[in-house]
Amino acid sequence: MQMVNFKKDIGIGDLRRFVRMGHALFTLKSEKTGQHYTYRITRIEKSNNAGSNLVWGKVRKGNKIINDWKPSPACYLYFISFLHSGEKYEYLGVFNQFDFSIRLTGKSKVTADAPVYKAIDYFLNLLKIVAPADVNSAFKNPEDYEKWAQGCDDFLARKYQEYAPYLTIYHANKCCCCGRELTEPESVELGIGPICRTGDWY
Repeated sequence: MQMVNFKKDIGIGDLRRFVRMGHALFTLKSEKTGQHYTYRITRIEKSNNAGSNLVWGKVRKGNKIINDWKPSPACYLYFISFLHSGEKYEYLGVFNQFDFSIRLTGKSKVTADAPVYKAIDYFLNLLKIVAPADVNSAFKNPEDYEKWAQGCDDFLARKYQEYAPYLTIYHANKCCCCGRELTEPESVELGIGPICRTGDWY
């Protein structure tokens, strides 16, 4: 499996999008120990979705982006698996796309003490954004939200730059949204293809 680097100055927003698109396949390497692990984050639509959970937005149809009804973000379940012994993927746990936490279940093949768990948990913690407990009172007008969002971007940028020298992230040269092979240089740097980049994906 071919693994390639993201661009050096990739933003936190790009990485947050990458892991939530449904076809994220990537490797994390510790520059301190040289240890590396490969992960796959997949998403499926919940089987009990009702029509009220649909939202209007951009949807990919073949090689085109059109406006249509699609499932809201809350309609999806995300699962993390890891490559075991370079042969097959084993189930690790459930990924929460909103707070970027991992929940181990009875079917998880590892515990929270396992290095393969600690590595992905460390990476996802770098991408976390913590919103105020009472969002309605905190953001009384759009300017308040924009100020908070900019503060988050600045904070995450500083946090990621602090830890990035110790962690290298590779992807499998496949679009994190549709799974197609990437050939365009910018797409390879971002881990997502040109058509999928035009959508308002979560």
